[in-house]
Amino acid sequence: MSVGASLGLEHPRIEIGGAVDSARADEAASALLAAIKRIRDGDDFARRFAYARRRVLRRMLLIQGDPSRLAEELARSVKSGYGYSYYEELASKVATLKPQDVRDEVERTIDLARSVTLLEGPEVGVRRVLSGNELGPVKFLEEP
Repeated sequence: MSVGASLGLEHPRIEIGGAVDSARADEAASALLAAIKRIRDGDDFARRFAYARRRVLRRMLLIQGDPSRLAEELARSVKSGYGYSYYEELASKVATLKPQDVRDEVERTIDLARSVTLLEGPEVGVRRVLSGNELGPVKFLEEP
C-alpha cells in the first residue's frame, strides 16, 4: 500500500494505491473510504490538530539544534526553489496555524464531488467494490 499527497497546490490530490486480493477488494475499498471520511469529518479534530502541530514543531526544533540536519533541510529548501529563510518562515506558519485553516484545506482537498476512483482487476472484484460503495458515476474501460 502506498499513499501520496500533494497539498498546497492549485490541484491538490491524495493518491492511495496498492495490491489487494480481488476477493477482499470490497472490504479494502470500504476501509479506505471510511478512513478518508474520518479525515474529512474531523473526528476529535481539535485534539488531533494540537498534537500534530506540536509534533511538527518539535521536529523542526530538533532539526535546528542539529547542524547537519539543518544543513540538509536548508539544502532541500533551496533545491525546491525556496530561499534559505523558508525553513524559518515555515516554522512560523506552523506555529500560527489554526485548526480552521486545516479544516478548510481538508474540505478543499477531499471534495467528494471531485473525487476519482480507479479500480483495476478481475471484473468480479471490481463489481464487488462498486456494489458495496457509493463511488459516483462508473465508466468501464475495456482492455485493449
